[in-house]
Amino acid sequence: MAYTQGTAQDTNTLAGVLRINDANLSDVEFNDVIQPTEFMKVLPFVSASRGTQHSWTVITAAPGFSFRELNTGVSNAAGKEKTVTANLKLLDASFHRDAATVLSPRMTMDQYLQREAMKSLNAALVGMEKQLILGTSEQANGFDGLADILDIWGDMGEDLGGDGGTRVYMLSLSPDRIAGVIGGATVGQEGNIDVSDPYLTTITDDNGTYDAWRVKETGWVGLQIAGAYSGAVAFNIDGTTGKTVDDDLLAGLYTKFPSQHKDAVNCILMSRTGLKQLRDSMITDLVPSPAFPTNWGGAGRPIPIVVSDAVDETEAKQVS
Repeated sequence: MAYTQGTAQDTNTLAGVLRINDANLSDVEFNDVIQPTEFMKVLPFVSASRGTQHSWTVITAAPGFSFRELNTGVSNAAGKEKTVTANLKLLDASFHRDAATVLSPRMTMDQYLQREAMKSLNAALVGMEKQLILGTSEQANGFDGLADILDIWGDMGEDLGGDGGTRVYMLSLSPDRIAGVIGGATVGQEGNIDVSDPYLTTITDDNGTYDAWRVKETGWVGLQIAGAYSGAVAFNIDGTTGKTVDDDLLAGLYTKFPSQHKDAVNCILMSRTGLKQLRDSMITDLVPSPAFPTNWGGAGRPIPIVVSDAVDETEAKQVS
């Protein structure tokens, strides 16, 4: 081969630090790790209503009304409301590095820790995107995601009957519908992912203690899906005949939204497999090689399509 492939090293080991400090390295750094954050780029975020919990009101029944004759009374029922509370989960990307790590003029300790902090924070954001979409199937200790919450409302789900496969979500993203939530360990300080400056501390392991530089990166996070008509999902899309992503499927999802909620739909979330299926469904004799769609116009207006690698492409068969 024309290239010599080096051995991957952990960045907190001597071999890894020596690799970073190699004077022969250029400034080019390419990431071969699949780290999707496309959904988070369009998802609005709100501050939690109180500390590590986020609560909101859902109207479950409208007040009653009647037509009446003059001088004839009526008894109208009161409406009904309920409180929904999401318990946020602690996202922790904190790390430490041995204070005795030997660095060269190419990279100072401050530069090394800054580099490690940015990589850890980016990994945390990637993990958040996966949790937002996959929910507790990604990390059981994490918060409920789209896959968990939308399963609650059967009327907004479309089972294509395939042998598992991928999913498509049609969503209303806004601060009062679907939004990410960031809380805070202290009431009144919600809305931040806390990243500390590096500080020197003592680490204890089975062999004893050593000094280390530590950076804390923590935040309380969750997902708000305000009500039943905030999103719809199609699942068991295995790519076989009649079980693919196409215009008819998207139209079916769109018609699940009552008329008062249709205009709020502003995102279609799918996997790369789903996008390929949608593109292939557009092939005709006149257009044998259509472009990959970036939006869906079946609603009479363009609804953006967001593709995330966090959407499962090989999900086991789901029972509706």
